[in-house]
Amino acid sequence: MPKTIDPLEETAHALTDPIIVFPAQGWENDLPETLKKRLPIDRLAHVMRCSDGKASWEECCDAEALLYMYPRTMQAPLSERWTRIYLYLSTQVLGSQIPEYCQEKALDSYDMGELQGLKRWIQSRKVEARKRKERESRPDSVRVSGRPRPESQGEQIAFRFDA
Repeated sequence: MPKTIDPLEETAHALTDPIIVFPAQGWENDLPETLKKRLPIDRLAHVMRCSDGKASWEECCDAEALLYMYPRTMQAPLSERWTRIYLYLSTQVLGSQIPEYCQEKALDSYDMGELQGLKRWIQSRKVEARKRKERESRPDSVRVSGRPRPESQGEQIAFRFDA
């Protein structure tokens, strides 16, 4: 476990962290309520798995990755690879709610690597948003002075779903 990870702190953040979603021309406002409501529980389960060494602290949970991808699926068709990944996440998160013919129960190593890259990217954006929120909530006397950072310095604001 990285030195900077505190499982108790991560437990608290599981309940309060923002949901990171793909910016998709308004579709990000239509996330399924059932998934949004269960996300804190999935995050808490993920913290437990990370504490036991069964999951990576550097990756978000499957439900977060599914919620991130949802608006992207509404914007335009996914490539074959990302469709498999999306169906895999759907199967992992929703289980038998997904029709048998749509279930993707396993991914090959390349697709799993792509999914892990997405989950690491989402987790890093979530931690950045958390830190930004913490900085903004500090009293002025505690804030570190310095040059204000522009909103975008060429940083990637959305994960690229290239084939």
